[in-house]
Amino acid sequence: MSWQIYPGWATATVDSVDGSYWFQYEGTPGGTFEAADQIHESGGTTVGALATFGADLAAPEWMAAADSTISRSLVMAHHDDDTIADSYRDQDDLMTVAAFGRPLNVLAPSLTGVAERFSVGLVAGNAPADASSGAARFTADGSALVTGWSSRAGGSGSEGGWTGQPAECATCLLRVTTNPPLPSRLIVDGLPRDRWGLNWMKVTPGQHEVCFGDVVGWVTPPCQVVDVQPGVTGVVDGVFQQMGSLRVITEAGAGGGGVQSTISVNGNPANDWGSWTDVAPGNYEVCFGNVPGFAPEPCQNVVVVAGVATVVTGTFDAGTSTAPPQHGFLRVVTEAGAGGGGVPTTITINGNVADSWGLNWLKLAPGAYEVCFSEVVDLVTPTCNNVTITAGVTTIVNATFDLKGWLRILTAPAQPSTLYVDGVALNEWGYWSDLPVGDYRVCFGEAAGFAPACQTVSVAASTLTTVTGNWP
Repeated sequence: MSWQIYPGWATATVDSVDGSYWFQYEGTPGGTFEAADQIHESGGTTVGALATFGADLAAPEWMAAADSTISRSLVMAHHDDDTIADSYRDQDDLMTVAAFGRPLNVLAPSLTGVAERFSVGLVAGNAPADASSGAARFTADGSALVTGWSSRAGGSGSEGGWTGQPAECATCLLRVTTNPPLPSRLIVDGLPRDRWGLNWMKVTPGQHEVCFGDVVGWVTPPCQVVDVQPGVTGVVDGVFQQMGSLRVITEAGAGGGGVQSTISVNGNPANDWGSWTDVAPGNYEVCFGNVPGFAPEPCQNVVVVAGVATVVTGTFDAGTSTAPPQHGFLRVVTEAGAGGGGVPTTITINGNVADSWGLNWLKLAPGAYEVCFSEVVDLVTPTCNNVTITAGVTTIVNATFDLKGWLRILTAPAQPSTLYVDGVALNEWGYWSDLPVGDYRVCFGEAAGFAPACQTVSVAASTLTTVTGNWP
């Protein structure tokens, strides 16, 4: 079996057979899926993720698992129609099992053909029409697919190479800008591309979802879906709104030292002692938790303006107040590389903004919490942490942001070549962005009747690696 990897999907071709087989996708290994998810199929039927079906799918044959909470679906397609039964079932509510050429609940591989093709990939949207459009894109004539990486499955002697196929649509161009120009990571159809903008990059016809990465000090715009057709450039402008700064200070009496009061902003816990973070312009209510030995401090309403620092001071006078409710403590420490300094990431708790840089023993009610971090340029964003707060106990989250390196790709002289890294199209003409440390395969799409050879390069931390594709 050989594979071709394209931006957003992969296609497998059966090269030889020694018996019958099926093509099967098994999802969420080691985890669980949401019962509210849906399964669409090419005959027009939609069932819940806990349901089953088994029959020959209508041509063109495809199935899709649609997420119930985000606008995305995983689509599986069989390029070659047949009259053989296909099936879907769930495995103990833990795993989706979708198969072409396998009857429902029967261990009976039924496919025998050579050169059969199967595709699997992600598409924007969770409606049947989104899945159908994605399947049509995946199963387009192989001579017209986006240039991809092809590797033959097998042992250590397996080889791979750049297929050199032409782009599916040389006049289907995607132009993405950030406004104002900012180093936001641009994400197209779920795959990270370049920063700052995309320079009329060739894409497949149809709808594409464009999302934007975080930039410190700016409000991240929502994702946009753009329809790109032959001869028509799809244009997406990501408008970023500048944030303002909200700083909250506590003091024991006028001019006194800080107080271990739990600060909340619009009802969400921010930090203890004090907080300082960027927020979107708007109205905010800042409140203070009670502190033994001090009178309650009233809430304050403030207006945060873009580009302006707003300071709120909670002055605690001696007195009495009710004790804070039962709580544990959450301590979050960020570091740029192991042992490095703090990181200006925005920390969220259960999806709500808390503070930046770190959390100073924030008091929280006992229970489960998800702690996540916003993206910071040049650094690898750590995965979210799921923690359990216990009364009277301090829970510590150490978030290490690994250092990235930089990869710059040039075309010489400048060419409208689609630039690929590990099989993913990242931009046209040139590319310059941060990447995790590691080895990468850089390839060039054909332009002016020529494509330079692929190159394998290493990206080291805090180091710029430059690759040039030279045209004759």
